[in-house]
Amino acid sequence: MSRWWAAVRQWWPVALATALFLLVGATLAASGMSTELARTAAELGRPYVALAPWTGALGGFLTGSTTGANAMFAASQAGAAHSLGYSVPTLVALHNVAGSLLTMASVPRVVFALELTSAGGSAAGSKPGHSELHRLLLTILGVDAAVLMVFSVIALMA
Repeated sequence: MSRWWAAVRQWWPVALATALFLLVGATLAASGMSTELARTAAELGRPYVALAPWTGALGGFLTGSTTGANAMFAASQAGAAHSLGYSVPTLVALHNVAGSLLTMASVPRVVFALELTSAGGSAAGSKPGHSELHRLLLTILGVDAAVLMVFSVIALMA
């Protein structure tokens, strides 16, 4: 029985966070905010499609979750694509991949990765330092920015 409770304790924070992201997405859609965001994005015209992957990336970075990024912004991205006469599946796919990419740069995931690697390679109980975290985050964000630029070019060419 204690294993079951241990599993529930580990599962609960993830389930709660995911449910809250979905609730935010549903609230954005129900309140008309997704439609308004799509309208505003469409006013930028065709150049918006180059910014769309960055929007998905922002969602992934902020939430640390592709589900969270999609719940918050995918409906707006689809609406903007539709308004611009752009392929909805293409824009939402770029959004999704960019959101997934930036989940790797979210601070909780970077800290988790550093703790896993330091646990295996250094003295027991040592924690990653702030400079190590800062350096790794900057490296990941730099690589991610380069990939997002490629996504922007792909979006403009599609």
